Amino acid sequence: MLEHGEETILAETARCRDTYGNLFLTNRRLIFEHASGLFSKRVYVTLDLPLEGITNASVEGTLMKKLVVYAKKGFVSNFPTRIEFSIGNPLKWQDKIMSSIKAKIEGIEAEKKRERVQIVLDFSALKEYMEKGGLILQQTRCPECGAPIKLPQSGNQITCEHCGSTVHAQDIFEKIKSLI
Repeated sequence: MLEHGEETILAETARCRDTYGNLFLTNRRLIFEHASGLFSKRVYVTLDLPLEGITNASVEGTLMKKLVVYAKKGFVSNFPTRIEFSIGNPLKWQDKIMSSIKAKIEGIEAEKKRERVQIVLDFSALKEYMEKGGLILQQTRCPECGAPIKLPQSGNQITCEHCGSTVHAQDIFEKIKSLI
């Protein structure tokens, strides 16, 4: 059930609508599963929501507190979705869900930064590698005006001589990547 590198943060029996089952929070997803069947029980996953698909988690209700999770459009249905869970300690779940979302977003941003820094720093090595592999790209076109631009030998940006717009090495790399 868990993917490689995925860890369970919380697990508890819960009720979603009129269905009793198990609610799991991992470092990647919120999962609700329940067992059903008269003679042989089968486990069904009713909700498998990536953390990036959650916009908010709150605790609602005066006497009977419920955990309410808000899912972005397209993750559960074609509309933004509100999902209620009756659970033992909804405040603890709210805190853990929100902190897990924050950690997931920070992890994604850090990965993007690492990837971008590596690509920017390795652009000249990439050009050399491409030439060794038989790919020679002497110039590309400005994304703004379409004028030809010579590839930079080093650095992370160049200025289009025709329109003056700044073109980053990262953008050139993405263009090359899409062509290969």
